[in-house]
Amino acid sequence: MKLIFAVKNYFKRIVNKLRYIIIKKNNNDYRWINVTNAIKHNSLEQMNEFYKDDNLLTNYIDKERIEFYEEVAGLTKKANINFSQDMAIVDIGCGTGHLLYYLKEEYGFQKATGLDYSPEAIKVAKKLFPYFDFYEFDIYKNWDNKYDIILCTEVLEHLLYPDLAFANILSMLNDGGSLVITVPNGRIDTFGGHINFWSPESWDVFIKTNAKEQHFETGTIQNNSINYAAIHKIKVG
Repeated sequence: MKLIFAVKNYFKRIVNKLRYIIIKKNNNDYRWINVTNAIKHNSLEQMNEFYKDDNLLTNYIDKERIEFYEEVAGLTKKANINFSQDMAIVDIGCGTGHLLYYLKEEYGFQKATGLDYSPEAIKVAKKLFPYFDFYEFDIYKNWDNKYDIILCTEVLEHLLYPDLAFANILSMLNDGGSLVITVPNGRIDTFGGHINFWSPESWDVFIKTNAKEQHFETGTIQNNSINYAAIHKIKVG
């Protein structure tokens, strides 16, 4: 099993270096997409096209992504983040809303919010999980609400100004609240659709620089392919 996983990862790295991604289709065939312009790839127009794809749920929510959601749930436990019914919970860059769903299954909370830049993503999420609240959101703009738990997974690598986005996210966190944030390990990830690439070391520096005076820990999950940070905002006074 370990050999199969290693071969799979090696093949994916070779394909990524050629600036391609592989998307599995319903008929078990593969569709190859060339990504030559990361800025265009991450535009609102392209994101909306992605979420309008009729085969989105089959192609995107695969076994590997579900395993990622499960690892994020495990990470919240490791970081002593306790979800409860009275907490304000938000997933920033929620996409289809599946991460909130898997966390709900794990912790049993009933209310949560998902925010995403793409209106088409919000449409999909609302249809799939009508018991959550979903809203369009610009990660660079002020947001009135504050939260006890913020999730932001696999988002910053797509942004031109991740430091500004991070500062805005942190401003949305209540004192005493917790933030879980992940990005791909830049030593492994060479996908042409990503703008930023952090090694575990440079990711730690990024967090230290941008989460000053907060309690945090950094590390990796998913066989070192994903960097994470768990940040606990210090209570003032």
